[in-house]
Parts: sequence; structure tokens; C-alpha cells
Amino acid sequence: MVKGGKAIASGGYGCVFYPALKCKTKKKRSSGVSKLLTKKAAQDEFNEAKEIRSVMDKIPGIEKYILLPESMCKPDELTTEDLEGYNVTCKKHIGARQGLNRYTILNMPLGGVDISEYISKNTFDQKRLLAGTNASTFITVNNKIIELLLNAVSKLNEEKLLHADLKAENILIDNDLNCRIIDWGLSFSTQDKPSDHFFTEMEWRPIQFNIPCSNILFSNFYMMEINGMLDEMDFNGKGISPSKIEGYLKKEFPNYLEEYGRGHYDYVTDNFKILIDNLSLNLKPKDMIFKYISNCVYKFIRHNRELSFDINGYINEVFIYNCDIWGLLSCYFDFLKSTYDNSVQAIAFRKQLSSVLYKYMIDCDDSRINIQELAHDLNELNKFMIMDTRQPTPGDLTKSIQKSIQKSTYKSPPKTTIQPIILPDDLTKSIQKSTYKSPPKSTIQQIILPDDLTKSTQKSTYKSTQKSTYKSTYKSPPKTTIAPPSSKILATRLSSIKSHLLIHQPKTTDTEQSFMKKYDNPKNVRNKRCPNGTRRHKKTGVCETLRRPGTLEQSKQNLSKLSTMRRSDKVKYINSLSNNIIETRKRKPRCPNGTRRNKNGDCVKKI
Repeated sequence: MVKGGKAIASGGYGCVFYPALKCKTKKKRSSGVSKLLTKKAAQDEFNEAKEIRSVMDKIPGIEKYILLPESMCKPDELTTEDLEGYNVTCKKHIGARQGLNRYTILNMPLGGVDISEYISKNTFDQKRLLAGTNASTFITVNNKIIELLLNAVSKLNEEKLLHADLKAENILIDNDLNCRIIDWGLSFSTQDKPSDHFFTEMEWRPIQFNIPCSNILFSNFYMMEINGMLDEMDFNGKGISPSKIEGYLKKEFPNYLEEYGRGHYDYVTDNFKILIDNLSLNLKPKDMIFKYISNCVYKFIRHNRELSFDINGYINEVFIYNCDIWGLLSCYFDFLKSTYDNSVQAIAFRKQLSSVLYKYMIDCDDSRINIQELAHDLNELNKFMIMDTRQPTPGDLTKSIQKSIQKSTYKSPPKTTIQPIILPDDLTKSIQKSTYKSPPKSTIQQIILPDDLTKSTQKSTYKSTQKSTYKSTYKSPPKTTIAPPSSKILATRLSSIKSHLLIHQPKTTDTEQSFMKKYDNPKNVRNKRCPNGTRRHKKTGVCETLRRPGTLEQSKQNLSKLSTMRRSDKVKYINSLSNNIIETRKRKPRCPNGTRRNKNGDCVKKI
């Protein structure tokens, strides 16, 4: 008999228990896991699950790749066993112990452990990367990601359904090597819905490591700034180029951070720094971010009566198809951060994996990612793994992946710009003149049967990502609602690297230099007065949002007015808007009679 649940994971909106918590209306506990959330959050997630199921009905076989809540109930009183580890795991939801009547339970099946924990449990380390079970670990995870890409993510995106939070922590793998996607709390559909629905979902999401960096373009801040920039360039007759757009985006980025927060900006620069080091690029992580965003803007500039950024075109043609693929590819950074062996084979593996990530995460900035070509390149990475001397037969998973690629309507993958794959046997011939010693001879095998791992795989539970035991200078991926780790270590390494970009870079302004000095060393920063005139939060130090009635509606009206104006009147109108905002923020002078002002702003008569 199961005595009670135990808090094993915590997210932005709830806490997960295994075994499951007891419902108030039932005598026994369910066999899966329970998610304890506030009533509103639970109801929203349950309603989203219904919408996802309606999309799943259109896709045969999709249910084996998705895990959704099955029922909802009121929680019974928490026992001592239920509260085991609660104060440590669920710090954000500590209030549930006192106000349990404000919370609801979502019950769902047990899905296993997430990919990050699966890698750590199967002893994936640098010294044994290219041999034995560790190679099998990479091939298993790699094949499962390819399977999710072909049979789940791409088909859901075709139906205009986005998960919008795919990462290693939201992909579970069980004892039978079944891989399923969980945590659909941020998902949404754009099918048969107005364009405003997309901006409602993405407006306040800052830079995050598992979605394209171009998501900042969906903020009301950058939509106004970019259209104003294009109007000014068009009015003054200045030419438009990606470098000019990039410089403008960098200049306005400090103001964006003041209003929307840093998000995962530091963690994104950490990941991009890994790609830069492995590929020996003369770039900085910040340049990669804004180069990506500026190329998106430049391609979708429309020359009608005046210049404008076709943001709806970018969303419908590129973003909704690349967003979740970014999340899947972010899982591979766990392997890059776990392999620090300096052998020739390990270096070649890191370089090839980094080139694949760079090609599809950075180079596909303004175009839709080719699914079949990506699946082909990911499958080729298995050739870098040196297998055991035993030779198992190819597994069902490998056959299904190859069949799905062959039956596709796409043409065979074209030649790519990434470096050709060098097998270890060929690699020893190409490095005879190198200072490295040649690696030992070994047998190469295409694919290892995932079923061989079932005997060694231990029973798993639905647990949160534990701290890795590897001695790595990089930190684990941040949660969606938690600030990412500091970039202090990375900043010291970047200081010795000179940036030489292929295209002309605009000169860095004094404002931008002071901004980067400020945010590269956040501990040494003294909080200044908020630029919007509001106060700073006592605990977080973040400026409060300026609350003016009708701000969002007024900004939409301003955009519609700009589209109907003449070019000569647009600059005057934008300047008048900024002057009006400054006038409203000015504090009225003291009353001459020494009294206070009433709600209407008039001085009270002196009694």
C-alpha cells in the first residue's frame, strides 16, 4: 500500500508529487503522479489539454509522444509523507500547506525521468564518451529526439499548435525507452484565431534559451521602435541594411531590459559561447543574438507605400515552424557541456555537433528549417560513436527513422555548408602531421539497438533535474520563470577575444558601452532612478511598469494612424507623442498657498 506522495519537482505554477496525492472524493490514490496548482492555473492547463486533444485527433499515432493530465480533483489533507521534502523542493508554493482550499490536483500517468537526468544516470562522461554504454546513451537520446521531430513536433506545428517551452526537462523517457513531451502550460494554437492571440501569448516573454531570440520582436516595445526606425530611414532617404538594423536593436536593448527583464539572456550567451569556441569563430555571443534578429527583420521589410516590418508574415512563414525545433536542439547542449576530453575523436564530435546546431539554430534565422535535412544530419552524428566489439542487429527505432526519411515528399538532403563527417578510421590518416597521437583502432558500427539498454535501465520516477555530477564550468538550464546564471566567468574569457565580423559593424555608442559594463558586472551596479519615473521593487530591484490607462489600445491606435499619414507628417507625429508622454510624467508644482492638491489636481483652499 502506498503511504503517501513526495514532492519531486517544482515549476513556475505548481509542484509535482510521486506517488500521487489523494483526492478528497476518492478512497485511494491514483497510480501516476500529481501536480498541485492554484485553481486558476489548474483549470487553464486542463482546458489547454482539451484543446491539444482536439488537435491530436487529426494526427494518427501522436498519443504515444504526448503526456497530458487525465483528471482534476480537490486535494485531501496532506500527510506527513506528502510533505517529505516539500519545503526544499517547493519553496515557491509554500503557501499550499496553509491554504490548501485554494489549490487543485491534476493527475497524470508516470512518464519516467527527463532527458537530462537520463544522461546523468547512464554515466555519460568525458573519458568514456566514445566507447561502450556512453555511446549507446548518446545514440538512444539522439534517435529519440529524431523520432519526436519527425512524428510529433513537425506534425503538431503543421496544425499550428506550439508547445513553446520544449527543453530537456520537459521530455521524459521511461524504462521501455518511450519518449513523451510534458508540461503544455505555455502551449497555444494559432489555428482559426486572430493574430492578436499570438501576441497575447508571446508579448511578455523575454529572451529564453529554448525559443528563437527573435521572440523579443513580438513585444509592443520593439514593434513601435522598429516601425519608427523604418519611417525615419525612409523619410531621410537612408539605405537599409542588416548591419544598420542590428545597431539600432542593440541601442534600444537596454530600454527593453528595463521593461521586460533579462530573462535567460546570460544563459543564451553561455550556450552561444560554446558554439563559438568549438567552431573557432571570431564572433561574440551578443553579436550572434542581434545578427539573428536583424536578419529576420531585414527579410520581412515590405516596400509598399512606405517601409514596414511584416511581422505577421515572419510569424506564419518562419517562427511557428522553428520555435519548437529550437527547443529540441537545446537538449544537445547537455552533451556539449559534458564532454571535455581533448582526444581527437572527442574534439571532432564536439565540432560536428556544434556545426549542426549553428546551421539550424543560427543560420536558419529568416527561413523555415528543413525537417528531413535536419533529421539526416542528426542521424549522421551516430557515426562518431565507437561501439562495443559485439554487433547487435539494427533496431526498430533505427528502421522507422530511415523509412520516415525515405517516404518523405522532400527531395534528398542537399549538400550542406557544414564540414563533412570524418569517421574515426579516416580521421587517423588526416592527423599524422598533428601533435596529437592517433587513436586506437576500433570497430565502427552505424546504430546500436536501443533495446540493449532496457536491461541496464533502472526503474525511474518522475523527478526534477538534479545537479549534474560532472565537473563543468557551465550551469544547468534555468527554469522558465527563474533568472539564468550569471555570466561573470564568461565575461573574463570574452575580454581577451577581438571581434572581427564579416559585415560592417556600426560603431558602439557611449550609451551601449556603459550598458554592457553595467550588465556584465551586475554585482557592482548601483541602482539608478527608473527611466519611466516609477519605483524599484524592494526585493528584485526591477522598475515597476508605468501604469497608464489604455496604454496597449492607445499604442495600437497610434500604429493605425501612422499607416494612413504622409511621410512628412510621421516624424512630427512621433515627436508629439513622445513630448506628450514626457508632459504627463511631469510633477505639478507646489500649491502657492501651501495646501495639497485634490484628485483633480487643483489646490485645496486654505482654511
